[in-house]
Amino acid sequence: MFGLLLICGIVGFLFVVIKYLIDKSAYKRKIARSDAELWSRVAEIVCSRNEENLSREYYKPATNELGKNASEEREPPPVRKHAKPELDKFLDVKRKTRIIILDVETNGLTSECSVLSCAAIKYEIDPITYEMTELERFHRYYYPVEPFNSEAIAVNRLTRDVITDRRADAAYAMHFGEDSDFESFCGGVLRFVAHNISFDSQFIPFLGRKKKLCTMMTNMDIVAVHFMKWKNEWKWPTLSETARHYGISFINSDLHGSMKDAEMAAEIFMRMLHAARLG
Repeated sequence: MFGLLLICGIVGFLFVVIKYLIDKSAYKRKIARSDAELWSRVAEIVCSRNEENLSREYYKPATNELGKNASEEREPPPVRKHAKPELDKFLDVKRKTRIIILDVETNGLTSECSVLSCAAIKYEIDPITYEMTELERFHRYYYPVEPFNSEAIAVNRLTRDVITDRRADAAYAMHFGEDSDFESFCGGVLRFVAHNISFDSQFIPFLGRKKKLCTMMTNMDIVAVHFMKWKNEWKWPTLSETARHYGISFINSDLHGSMKDAEMAAEIFMRMLHAARLG
């Protein structure tokens, strides 16, 4: 009997000891887990604050010794009266040469979009006197390969019905990319002009090899529409803003018509030549 009680006592003691050890181990794990979660949270807060401080430091405007915003003190770049250096470089020949002034209206803003209308005017120009003589014109309308882009059509107003009406009974290609006549029209001409010609030329691959003059970029500091402090340069002038600067009259409803825009770009180019000639 005594032996049985001893055995039960030993078993009970071992049970209590083992339970104590198990509970203690679980408690340590709980504390460790809580500590880990706490420090993880602290680390997140510290990192977020560091990132916030770095962000503020990165975007903090440059200041001078008086603590003023340096961008507010920027003076606009000087303006010019003419673009003679660019014009002379563009017309760097000894005899009369041919140039084409063009404009395209498109179904979107990237080169993957279709050309809906293409207009071009070919001139012969004397590089010495700057005198220009019109030779011939090209003006056609095309359907897009892809669906009509409503945003583009809202600007150029070239709906399917309008294009159909203006093509009339024309026998030329339905899509600009299939019409080789425009490249033939441009054959032998090495110099091209347009307002924002980098946009137009992305739709006309063969222009990449030609000499180009942009009536928008060359007039930034001549038209001087608005000085953008954040870019420290003049705003790119629109076709209408450039036309107004040179005293060219136009009707707003005519804007974004390819031939009208080409005619305006041609008039702007002529006024640029005149200003350069006067010095």
